[in-house]
Amino acid sequence: MSSIPPPPTGIYPPCVTFMNEDESIDLDSITSHVLRLAKGGVTGLVLQGSNGEAVHLNHSERSIIIKHVRKCLDDNGYEDTPIIAGCGAASSHETLLLAREAGEAGASYALILPPSYWAGAMNKTVLASYFKDIADKSPIPILLYNFPLVANGVSLDSDTMIELAQHDKIVGVKLTCGVSQVIPRHQSALILQNIGNLHRVAAHTDRSTFAVMSGKSEFAMHGFVGGASACIAALVNL
Repeated sequence: MSSIPPPPTGIYPPCVTFMNEDESIDLDSITSHVLRLAKGGVTGLVLQGSNGEAVHLNHSERSIIIKHVRKCLDDNGYEDTPIIAGCGAASSHETLLLAREAGEAGASYALILPPSYWAGAMNKTVLASYFKDIADKSPIPILLYNFPLVANGVSLDSDTMIELAQHDKIVGVKLTCGVSQVIPRHQSALILQNIGNLHRVAAHTDRSTFAVMSGKSEFAMHGFVGGASACIAALVNL
């Protein structure tokens, strides 16, 4: 298990990235939004996640945003507010490059999706090897990100997550699994699917070294009851 502290217990918004009409970054709006969230009492911020325009940003833009947010927080008395940065890419080479750039820009943790271009090849052995390799080489600790909807259907099972939790630099997981087929009348069943994964991982890991984080506001309460230590929820942006 990890000796590196996981993200603190609490609520994390996956921040939206504001853009100008010409598709340049709207840093003024990002400043306003970040300070509003920090003053509202959030525990930390997630940048360049699924809501953060990550797939539309180049490496330079990602670094500019992380540096800007880190400075904004530090200059306003929020030095202890951690930044989790999305760093998943199609190859281990680019994922590690993103993690290094994120760390240099001020991120505390890297949030990593599984590779998914060749989804059919992503079996349990391949996925476990990929994340261990990333963790071995990443300059900052990593969080697993299980969100099949944005990863071509690739999903980590609970056994794999529990196995990976033993790695010294894998310090948590964001669980947004089971929501890709959400239909209102079936939503309760899918929430149970999420909580089943979450509960099993939480029951077999130590929250002092591994943060189990629910990934949707719809099951934030269910997640905490089931053993989650944190929630990353887009609704918090509002």
